[in-house]
Amino acid sequence: MRGINASPKPTSRRGRPSAKLLHPWDAPGLSRAEKVILFVETLPCTAGPLAGTTLKLRPWQKRFIRAVYCTDKRGNRTVRTAVLSVGRKNGKTQLAAALCLCALSGPEAEPRGECYSVACTRDQAKRVFDEMVAVITRIPWLNKRINIVRFRRELEDMDNGSTFRVLSADVAPVLGLNPSFICYDELGQAPNRALYDALGTALGGRAQPLMLVISTQAARDEAPMSELIDYGLRIERGEITDPGFHLTLYTAT
Repeated sequence: MRGINASPKPTSRRGRPSAKLLHPWDAPGLSRAEKVILFVETLPCTAGPLAGTTLKLRPWQKRFIRAVYCTDKRGNRTVRTAVLSVGRKNGKTQLAAALCLCALSGPEAEPRGECYSVACTRDQAKRVFDEMVAVITRIPWLNKRINIVRFRRELEDMDNGSTFRVLSADVAPVLGLNPSFICYDELGQAPNRALYDALGTALGGRAQPLMLVISTQAARDEAPMSELIDYGLRIERGEITDPGFHLTLYTAT
């Protein structure tokens, strides 16, 4: 089931991972954003000079999470599309991987959710998968409940039935998908918005889906990423009202 050289998953008599743990984000009275922040800050840094330490979100990353995971009076998340545009070497892949794990097995997980990492090419899309695997194998409770299928670049949470897959614009079949969470990495390099629009349409099957776009800016004004940024700026100027769309934009001054 898990591929060659995979370690067995300890299960209870009913075939489910045993010993449900209590986590910091399970404490009562926390907002959804606070739960996400607590989850992310329990994850390890897996590479670079900070490898072996625990992730520490920067203030601007916390502001982004609070904006994306804000809720209405009924506790429902209002944002369905979140765009983060920031320069290179600012931890985009780590943040994307952490939020994917949050949707797969963390406080934002839902029963039988479908989570996807999307990019222009399969090699690019697998960066998030590789980071997720590096984190999972370093956290015992995640490693016990998540089945890693490396040759298909898939993850399966055997507790809640949620799955994670890698998609790319060059080979991605999107018909029949029912995504609950999508992370589109580096949309700024996409030649067109065909895959983005197809995935956006597929989100309609969920009550509270989320499309997360994390990318540097595009080189062309007519590129899909540029169109999303322009749309977000029009919302900020009050020209359009769309509470389901959020833009966080950082540019050089």
